This record gives sequence, C-alpha cells and structure tokens, in this order.
Amino acid sequence: MTGLSEKFDERIHLGDGHPLAARPPVSERVLDVIAALTILVFTLPLTVAAGIALMIAGGGHAFERRDRMGVGGHPCRGLYFKCIRDDRFTAPGRWVHALRIDHIPLCINVIAGDLSFFGSRSAHPFREADGSPDESR
Repeated sequence: MTGLSEKFDERIHLGDGHPLAARPPVSERVLDVIAALTILVFTLPLTVAAGIALMIAGGGHAFERRDRMGVGGHPCRGLYFKCIRDDRFTAPGRWVHALRIDHIPLCINVIAGDLSFFGSRSAHPFREADGSPDESR
C-alpha cells in the first residue's frame, strides 16, 4: 500500500516554482478572512479614533507601509499605523504602539492574501537565517 500512496503524492506535487505551491489550503484562507474581518469589525471604533489622532499629530498620514515576508515567503508591504514622526513617537503614537493596535491594519493585508494568521510564521525580510539582524542594511 505504501507504493500506491507514494505514486499519488508524486502526481499531485506542484513543485516549488508552481504559483499554487505557495498558497495556503482553502480552509486556512477562509479562517484568515473570517478572523481578519472579525478583528476589523470589533476594533472599528478604536481604529477610527487612532487613525484620526495619528493624522492630526502626524501631519496628515495615519498609515505607513513596511516590508514583510508574506505567504509562501514572498515579500509584501504590510500596512501599519504611523506612530513615529521625525524619529520620535507622536503623543497618540506612543499609546497606539503601547496598546499594540498599530498592527491592526495588517488585517487588510490578510484579507488581500498577502499575510496569514494561520500556518508557519515567515521570517523578517531583514534578518539573517540565524535570527540576528542583518548589519549591512
């Protein structure tokens, strides 16, 4: 029986270069979307208030994009609240960062399919394989 299962596994293997090989299973994707929408809905009042406060304190922009490693190890631009201006925390940015709500906008990246809540966590794009920061950047 093991010979039959090995042949079956060979037939469905997509290979590392195939575009579907890096995609998560459908059930994982459905859970991602449900979780991201739930978080966005329940945090909407807090998120809107934080966005307005950051826009006022930060000179008009409430969001920024940072490089992340996304689903399947592909780079993506994660969406965050902009808490820092001129290398210093703004007053509302200090609270937003302390409460960890600066990561809530990443739910939009999850809905778009760039990031995932479930499955293995991707490494930071600017870290070495051993986990230490890359000093050349």
